[in-house]
Amino acid sequence: MRKLLVLLAVLVFAVIVAEYTIPVGDERPFEEVFQEGMNFVYFNTYTDTALDYSFSYPSFFQQETFAGDGAGRVQFGYHAHGMNMVMECRVEPAGKYRFRTADVVDSGSVASVEGYRYCSHYILRSGRWYVLTLCYPASYQQAAALLLFKVKRWRAQPSNARLGKFKPEE
Repeated sequence: MRKLLVLLAVLVFAVIVAEYTIPVGDERPFEEVFQEGMNFVYFNTYTDTALDYSFSYPSFFQQETFAGDGAGRVQFGYHAHGMNMVMECRVEPAGKYRFRTADVVDSGSVASVEGYRYCSHYILRSGRWYVLTLCYPASYQQAAALLLFKVKRWRAQPSNARLGKFKPEE
């Protein structure tokens, strides 16, 4: 009986030690993990020299191509943990949109996808609309705050302006 009690005590001790030493994955909701990770993310810059614009996107986003893609449209996305996030930039003719100003930020719900929101920044420059859009799950509003800030502050600058070679027209 004594040996059985010693064996049971050793077994309980081993379980307690194992409980504290075996690593367990992060049990927080992924949007919390995503939000924390956004504080440390690196951004890449996509530059379209033909249409003269650039924008930054998170380094973990992957470029995506679709059959309808053409000049002036590029898309980067992140699809993991049951969520999809897409950042798209496109260039459209000046007559496509009718806004009162040449710099407009628009946001709302994505009509075709329940539970998703978008934020778009439209800039009219050189007879073209430059449009940067972020689509994200509505529950990630806080987690995507840095990306939303970048979309809202985007300038659609000519790529040579970033290199210090841009000279304004006189």
